[in-house]
Order: sequence, then structure tokens, then C-alpha cells
Amino acid sequence: MLAEAIHSVADTGNQALLLLEGRLARRDPDDEFQFGYTRARAAGQTRVNRARGRTGTMAA
Repeated sequence: MLAEAIHSVADTGNQALLLLEGRLARRDPDDEFQFGYTRARAAGQTRVNRARGRTGTMAA
């Protein structure tokens, strides 16, 4: 049961990070980023994957 609880917390955290990155990626272009923020989504997915790998390594 403890493992499932940890898994659920990790999944919730992952989804929260992806939601945040999705919102950042929807921002309109500005002077600094003329083509918008669409790469923020890919960067967010990379961060989530790294975090999942670290969490899995620590749990093992």
C-alpha cells in the first residue's frame, strides 16, 4: 500500500509539472521569444522524465 501511495503522489506531481509547462507553452510571442514558447513543452517533458528516473532510482 505504501508503494502505491508513493506512486500516486509521483504521478500527481508529474501531471502538475506537465500542466504547468503546457500553460507556459501557450503564451503568445513577445520581444524575447518571437516564435513563442512552444519549446517549453518539450523541455517540461524532459524534466518530468528525468525526475521520474531519479525517483525510480531512489525507490529501488
